[in-house]
Amino acid sequence: MRTPLREERPPRSEDKGSTRIGPGEVLELLRESRPPLLVDVRLQPSWARSRRQIAGAARIPADELAARHEELHRDRLVVTYCSSPDEATSARAALALREKGYQAKALLGGWRRWQGLGYPTEPKKQPREAPRVRATTARHYSGHG
Repeated sequence: MRTPLREERPPRSEDKGSTRIGPGEVLELLRESRPPLLVDVRLQPSWARSRRQIAGAARIPADELAARHEELHRDRLVVTYCSSPDEATSARAALALREKGYQAKALLGGWRRWQGLGYPTEPKKQPREAPRVRATTARHYSGHG
């Protein structure tokens, strides 16, 4: 059994201009009554190799985000994630969403960091099965700790 990586939890940042957010802070926010929307923007080859996704995440590939961004709720924080440890794809996606008026941030360390910390994941949904983007519910996260 793999031991999850420990994450240092810096104080929560109130810097609204920050374009990235740490996994620990996201996990805390997911337990709140108005959790952020998680969006899996991994490129197709990376997404195809994986069997899992962050629990409750919606799938909108980075190259489809410009056409599908209106599926997202503008009144919620949107957290994008990709498989790159430097979160390059998700940072570009978050920036594009910010330019369209969304509050969006990229997940620091991306999918690999989240998974490495042992945070909640679920079997990924096939695109034809995935519902329109919805608010993530706290039920995935209330017991994790």
